[in-house]
Amino acid sequence: MKRFCCGVAVVLTWTSIASGGEVDTRFDGKWIGVEIFPLTSKPYSLLSKVPRVTTEIAIAQSGTMLGVLSGFVPGQYPISPKSGGKTLIFHGGNGKEGRNDCRLELSADGNTFKEMGSVVISVPPRGFVSAQVYGTFHRVSE
Repeated sequence: MKRFCCGVAVVLTWTSIASGGEVDTRFDGKWIGVEIFPLTSKPYSLLSKVPRVTTEIAIAQSGTMLGVLSGFVPGQYPISPKSGGKTLIFHGGNGKEGRNDCRLELSADGNTFKEMGSVVISVPPRGFVSAQVYGTFHRVSE
């Protein structure tokens, strides 16, 4: 019987890790940073000037609500259930432009986070193209 209980504990631990969990509450607050968008679609991948946007993000309710206040595609974004601990994952957009999958990784001290992900961005005259997004954000308020 003891052997069975230990096996169940291992399975339950693995399930909670795989499905995410509570997000670190230190994500809550207002953040500002610069997002860069290295374009992956040709011929834009050859451009020497990578698009950059100053972006402000607000996170609330223990990391369950995220809004882009200014910058690339402002609006409220759904949080993925795969989020947990120092990782917050979100996605969405306005139907054409938007974030397919963005991951925020909170620093050990809780005062910065790094963003990485994929987006769809409007690049005239071609229209909508795929790009990566990277950024470093700093807390501006709690």
